[in-house]
Amino acid sequence: MTTTLSAKSHSGIPESPWIESVDVFLQSRDQVEPKLQEFQELIQKYKYMESQLVKKASGLAQKIPDIDKTLMTVKEIQKKTEQEEDADVLYELNDTLKAHASIPPTKEVYLWLGV
Repeated sequence: MTTTLSAKSHSGIPESPWIESVDVFLQSRDQVEPKLQEFQELIQKYKYMESQLVKKASGLAQKIPDIDKTLMTVKEIQKKTEQEEDADVLYELNDTLKAHASIPPTKEVYLWLGV
């Protein structure tokens, strides 16, 4: 049985050991405090990783409305291109400023994804 707590999975998340028997895992009372400290450090790493994942998921969720708007615009441009018409669009430069554009039929669209 492996007793090291530093092994990492392929995703970089520290693996937690499976302990079938505490008596076998802790062979003497002198090992209790060091092992307990190792597990507490591991828990702190998990909490940090969880907070980072929650933050990342929140950031991605906030981008969904912008991605949906962009997808609708691309579909509209595609539809107008198939009809061989100019696509008249109103696009957002920032939260308070919008601009009007007339896009001739095209087969390519470049997107600015931002940061």
